[in-house]
Amino acid sequence: MSNVKYYDFQRLRNVKGQPGLERAEIENYDIRLEFFPSMGDVMAASYFYKTLANAIEEQLLANPDRFVQSWFNSENGKNYGFELELRKSLGFLFWDYLDNLVFGANYTRVFSSVEFEDPPHSSHYNVRPLQGQAPWMTNLSVTFTEPRLGTTLSVLYNRFGRRLDGVGDARELDVYEEGSDLYDVALSQEIPGGAKLKFSIRNLTGEDDLFTWGSSRRMQERVRRGTTYGLSLSYMF
Repeated sequence: MSNVKYYDFQRLRNVKGQPGLERAEIENYDIRLEFFPSMGDVMAASYFYKTLANAIEEQLLANPDRFVQSWFNSENGKNYGFELELRKSLGFLFWDYLDNLVFGANYTRVFSSVEFEDPPHSSHYNVRPLQGQAPWMTNLSVTFTEPRLGTTLSVLYNRFGRRLDGVGDARELDVYEEGSDLYDVALSQEIPGGAKLKFSIRNLTGEDDLFTWGSSRRMQERVRRGTTYGLSLSYMF
């Protein structure tokens, strides 16, 4: 909210706060059904409905040298959809030892809409997606734990649908983030005495972030995300 402009070196754009922002208010309704077939296993389905008043969205303002990123309030919006979740150990397939191998998955479908004046400063309203809200997302995971050795290996996958990244002055000037595949790997090892060593890799394949214009999907920019490696040592007293 600070009326200060600064340069974002990653996105190559100026950023300016918006002092006139109002607090967004959200009403949320949801219902969830859960089933636990065995210890540690989960099967669940949920439905949600959200209304948004004064939703805070990110916008891109045209400028002679480069875009200026800022924020604004949208009057009325809503999100609704469903989520499916599954977590299941695989011991039932062959032998009990596979109880240490756990598969997880979830899928979320979101229908979002925000009212806007079309054309601007008129009494006629149209709808567009909520900025930052993906229409769908999915996560998959496989985790193996060897209890005798204290070793755990996890492989994670994530993908989301094309989502509105920045609201432009017109719909063809809206910027969207294209979906990408994200693979993460984590390996942890318990050390006698209460310590744990963890090695992780984020974005294993080095996928870039790709941004495109409106319905034409012309490339607006590509941001190199790279691969992140982490090594940590923790100790429980």
